Amino acid sequence: MQASDPVAYFLQIGLFGLVLCAARRVPVAGALGVAIAFHLAQLTVMRVVLGGLGWLDSGVDVQFNAPDAIALVLAHICLGGLIFILARKFLSRRAPAVT
Repeated sequence: MQASDPVAYFLQIGLFGLVLCAARRVPVAGALGVAIAFHLAQLTVMRVVLGGLGWLDSGVDVQFNAPDAIALVLAHICLGGLIFILARKFLSRRAPAVT
């Protein structure tokens, strides 16, 4: 197994943290649960798709040969962040103004 590029790793961690903050700011009851669910789903998908679990093989052996493959990992993190931002804007407009 090759060591990860530290710049790509910190970029991934930084973006993931921002997406978790965006999930936490969605104006719904239990917004912390939204962030926790996104984190759990992200970890599960990455483990199953990119190598399986000890008791559940994904059936795919993944080896990144190109450094541009980090874009595959970052794409769904960015998509999740965009969805949370749009959900926050949409739900904020629907909420009645408090005076």
